[in-house]
Amino acid sequence: MAHPSEVASLQTPEGSRPEHDLRNVLYLVTSFAQLMREGLAGPVSQPQKEFLGHILDCAARAQELMAPARRKAPVQTTAAQS
Repeated sequence: MAHPSEVASLQTPEGSRPEHDLRNVLYLVTSFAQLMREGLAGPVSQPQKEFLGHILDCAARAQELMAPARRKAPVQTTAAQS
């Protein structure tokens, strides 16, 4: 069960936090997969490179799917908060 303060934070204009959290994780996974595919974490076989390519393709698709949500998100200014 979610804590009431967690539920309240999702209902505020700052409720875009879950998307922000998802983008952070997606960025980390993408960065790590790129490092691995380039061989910076050690030798990578061809099948492993292909698998890492699938991860990167899916991450790029996820970023494309999130782009419309970012464009629709309201932009808060300090004047709007007062």
